[in-house]
Order: sequence, then C-alpha cells, then structure tokens
Amino acid sequence: MSIKIEQQIVALLDALRASEQEEKKRYNAAIDIEDMAEATAVTIDARTKIQQLRKWTEDVLTIQKEIHSSSFSTGVPSGSTSPAPSIQEPEQNRIPDIEESPSDDSSTFNASEYVRQKLNQLSKSGFLFSEEQLKSIQDYMWCRNNLRLPHPLARIYDDNKDILEQTSIAGAPRRYWVKERFRFGDITLLIYSGWAPLYIPFFDKWYDSLIVDDMGDDISVVDTTVNIEQVLLPTNEGDFEQVKVGYYIRSKLRELSQTGYTPSNEDIVRWQDKGWSKRTLNLNYVFARIYSDAYPKSAQIAADNGANRYWTEIFEFGSIKLLFCSQWYRQDREFFDRWYDSLVINGEDRAENEAESISAPSNPTEFSLFGSVHTWYNWDDVLVKLCEEMILRNPYKALGIGVKGAININGSPVLWYSEREESEQAHKLSNGLSLMKNIADSEIISCCERILDLCGYDRSKLKIK
Repeated sequence: MSIKIEQQIVALLDALRASEQEEKKRYNAAIDIEDMAEATAVTIDARTKIQQLRKWTEDVLTIQKEIHSSSFSTGVPSGSTSPAPSIQEPEQNRIPDIEESPSDDSSTFNASEYVRQKLNQLSKSGFLFSEEQLKSIQDYMWCRNNLRLPHPLARIYDDNKDILEQTSIAGAPRRYWVKERFRFGDITLLIYSGWAPLYIPFFDKWYDSLIVDDMGDDISVVDTTVNIEQVLLPTNEGDFEQVKVGYYIRSKLRELSQTGYTPSNEDIVRWQDKGWSKRTLNLNYVFARIYSDAYPKSAQIAADNGANRYWTEIFEFGSIKLLFCSQWYRQDREFFDRWYDSLVINGEDRAENEAESISAPSNPTEFSLFGSVHTWYNWDDVLVKLCEEMILRNPYKALGIGVKGAININGSPVLWYSEREESEQAHKLSNGLSLMKNIADSEIISCCERILDLCGYDRSKLKIK
C-alpha cells in the first residue's frame, strides 16, 4: 500500500511543479504584451498562482514526510524511535521564488540584480540628479507612465527616520531595498525592490537618457548591457515581436555606423527635419541631431520641454557624430525598416546609387514609365501619369499616400483626399485623390522618387530623356 501511495504523491508533486513552470513562463512572457494593463494583470495572476502552487507543494511534501515516518512506509509503529528518512526536494526541480525581494533569482536573467548594478554604476560615475528628475522618480504617476512601476522608483533616505518605515508601503515591509542605499551627491536614495523582467526595457530607456560620461577609469563596473541585449535582441527576423522596438532600432543604427556608411549632406538635412521625420519614420521628434563636443550632452539629448528624448550613445558616420531619437514604438518599425532598407550599406559606391536616381535633362523630350515611352509635355504631366500608373499597379498604397499625407512640400500635401472638384491648383486623379499642380521641377523629381519608394518600386522605373 505504501508504494502505491508514494507513487501517487510523486505524480502529484510532478503535476504541481509542471503547473508552476507553466505559470512561470506566463510571468516572464508578460513583457511581450503591448497593452500595459493586460501585462500587469497577467503578471499578478501568474504570481498568485505560483505562490498557491508552492503552498500546495509544501503541504504535499509535509504529508510525504509523515507517511515516510509512519508505519505505512517503515512497518515500525509510529511511537518507534527509528529515524525517518529525510525528504528533500530534488535540486533540479526547485524554482526560485518570484517575490519582490532583492535577493530573488527568479530567472536566468535577474532583473533586480541588473537594476542594482546599473544604479551602482550610475552612483559611482558621480552623476547628480536635477531637481526635476528627483521629483519625477518620486512621483507615482510619472513612474507608472514611464517605468510601468506600481510604486515610485525612489525615496530620499532620512537618517532620522526608521529604515523599516521608509522601506514599507501601506504596511507591507521591504518594498524598497533596505541595505542598498544609492548616493548621488548629497542625496541618498532608497530604490524600489519589486523588479521583474517586464520592467527592464522601460528602465533601460530611462537609464539611457541619463548622463554617465564622467566615470573614472579606475572604477571597476560590471558591464551588463551586453547581457540584457543578449536576452532581448532578436536572433532572427521572426523573433522580433519578442522584443521592444527600441533595442532593435538602436542595434540597426549601430550596425549602420559600423559598416562605414556615410550620409550625404542632403541626408543630414533631412534627418534633422521634423516634417521628414514624421512622414518617413512616424516620429514626433527630429530623427537625428548633430553632436557637438562644445556643449553639454544633457542639453543635446533633451527636447524643447526639457525631457530627454535622444539616446546618450553617440553614433559616428565618418567625421559626423549624431544623436538619434529614442522615442520609438512597435508600430514605428515598419517605417524604420522601409527607410533603412533604402540605404546603401553593403560597401556600394554612393555615386552608383545616385546614378539610379531620376535625372532631369535640361530639355526633356520624352520619358519612360515602366518601359512605356511617353511624349514629354510638362513636369505636371509626368507626375500625373506616374500617379495614375501607381493607382493601376498598387491601388491601396497609392490611396494610402494621400490619406496619410505622406508627400508634402513646405508643409502642404502633394496628394490628398478631397471631395472638391478639380481646380486650377489641383488635378483630380482616378482614385479620388487631388494632386497639387505647378510644383517646382526639382520638387516634382523628389515627389516622383518618394511615390515610387512608398509604392514599393525602384526609381529606375521612371526615366526622363
């Protein structure tokens, strides 16, 4: 009978541990959920179930010990002094606790330890928080919106107050690290201890916006940047949805810099234009800024409202140093990839690329469009024929250009959707879009190139003769 009971108990323990492993996977996978409210709900639900499963496991282990010490297992009366065998959970089956304790090792990647090391690095660098930054990291709503934390990131430590009181929240003790106190100038901070992998991308985004340039050479700091990127960066194209878009774009820009790619003067001008950045990359800020050693980096990475909106990492392209916008969201990846794929990064000569652009002879007589030759009358006619060709070949993208306002000149749309009748200033296309007339020759060429790019065709499909 004892053997049968033992088998049943072992099977129950295996089932409980398997269920715990599944809940742990849900807990760690919550980082991939785009909706923050849903991600938080999944995290709390998984943690609750893990704790319940562990309690049941402990109860079953207690019963197993009692059975082993009873006459069911040994055949010795329960009052006997024969020692009961020690029942210990196999090491390989143990799962570290998922608590909000700083001593947790809840996964291969330990979020709490990562945050500790990064903040120690920041403290040793001599970094000083501004009054505005200190106010933000102690503010519940700011931390909720920017770091996705359920409580403020930091509290200012007071020597005159009880440490347990300062590290507790609503009676729950040790919600801020007790032993670790991070000093920044004259201020000592207590840091929130409930870190999970879910929060790390948001923490990194905030951390990267800070200035840590003054680290001494004699300071020994563990570089955890590579470790976190190894966890979060995709190993292949299909894995992209498992990571945050910021890591992907930053790595691609770093890769572009390392290939030796040199942007033209026109590229640099475009990258610093807010309209171009919005149309091409869906950004609300200028894509790039030229970095200057003559000014503090803190001023160069900040937007007009004072908030840091650019990565502190400096990207070098030949003799030019650039800072890139850090405000990327998942839906922006399509815009970024389309722009990135249009660049020449494989060692090809830029002159060859420029030769593929649409050239304009001084006295054009005809033009070819997808192999068909047309008589040249005026530049407006070229643009109209190109748009009508796109409507035939790719009607949905052609319509989308006008709906999204993707083509603009000096802030005015070249293509737009309007119910107005054709006028002297606009030409009505067959899909209902209105096309601006009387555009400068050079701007029409740029518009043609942009339309071909957006519709997925090579610029060589249009040739002016």
